[in-house]
Amino acid sequence: MSYDTTVEGYLKRCKQRRDAGSLQDLLYAALELRLGVEMRLAESVQAVDGLTVARRRQWKVVHLANMLQTVKWSNGDDVLVMLYHLKDPDETFELHYFPVTKRLTETVGRLGDFLHRNERLVSDQAAVHRELTTLVKEGYGDLLMASSGELLGLPQLDPKTGSLNVILKFPDGDPRAAALQDAFKSGRQYRIDWVTITPVGQPTFYDAEPAAAASDSEGA
Repeated sequence: MSYDTTVEGYLKRCKQRRDAGSLQDLLYAALELRLGVEMRLAESVQAVDGLTVARRRQWKVVHLANMLQTVKWSNGDDVLVMLYHLKDPDETFELHYFPVTKRLTETVGRLGDFLHRNERLVSDQAAVHRELTTLVKEGYGDLLMASSGELLGLPQLDPKTGSLNVILKFPDGDPRAAALQDAFKSGRQYRIDWVTITPVGQPTFYDAEPAAAASDSEGA
């Protein structure tokens, strides 16, 4: 069986290890999460024009995150919403870019401390287990959000031609992919609007508990 190196693959294995819950599983979950963040940042970097091959091959999370700060469409943790208005007939597609946030970058750095020789793994495993549980849970939620947008990277405006370059990714079977592709090929007129959303505070993620929900509904 091949090893899935997509962000979705890393997220899936991270959740499986996280849910298993042992210290060993959490360490492997931390590794999967770290690799997933690197992959998500690499996707965003590929959308940035004017980078050398060496810079595109960079793998360190902090360096990748710093590269993305050179793009001027948004500031740090801002969420970018692209409204793509098509004419004849009129229809609008709402597309999103969710960044790898500063908190997620810091989380990955803290997890990295446990992926090397660490005296705390010998002297205080209970505390390490608690810390890893929190970090992996938050990091998983943050990466899940960062990978949920249709825009892989921030849009790039070509200064010579004035054209807008975007890289899109849709879930399998999403009808918007075919609709936009047909619109591009047919040359339909369009207008693009942008909305930038600056998050306030930190998100909190709650895991769905279908089993509990089902038993509650049965007892009602």
